[in-house]
Amino acid sequence: MKNKSEKNALSQNTGIKSTSTGKISATTGGISKTLGINEPTAEKTLKQTENSYKLGVPKNVEVNATLSSLDGSKVIADVIGENGHISDTSKNVPELLKYLKTADPYSVVMVHNHNNVSDFSLPDLDTFFKYKSIYAMTVIDEKKNIYGVAKHRGLVYNWSDIKETYISNFKSKVKSILTTQFRYA
Repeated sequence: MKNKSEKNALSQNTGIKSTSTGKISATTGGISKTLGINEPTAEKTLKQTENSYKLGVPKNVEVNATLSSLDGSKVIADVIGENGHISDTSKNVPELLKYLKTADPYSVVMVHNHNNVSDFSLPDLDTFFKYKSIYAMTVIDEKKNIYGVAKHRGLVYNWSDIKETYISNFKSKVKSILTTQFRYA
């Protein structure tokens, strides 16, 4: 694990908000503080994160909710992915992609579940960095651990450089830099 100064340097280099713990406190206050969103939005984010777990994990589907970063309201219908993941053929994906392309920068909080014990997948992070509209993202795993990531407003992200670091560390099974850069919000 990297020391605190190395974590801060990585956070500054990537623009990813970071905290000293890997999981978000599963409370409205914990989500609000970690993701930098207001309490009402945090409350709805927590509720939707828990709902994604309830709907998705028992059925081995991934449930993605798209919320407003201002008030936590749902902005489009949930996307449901079969066999534990969302793909281009999943229900409501065209509507989601159209919305993400046209929504204001930093206006979206994405909430979803994973049907295994894991934090963010490479496709999750591809989506997070590809769309300027996404401000924050949470994932809840099968053990009810909640992870979050949020962007610093106004920074430009070079996802290809960050992705290269992610992949090289994943392949070498050295996850400390991965965890520092992406798991934390």
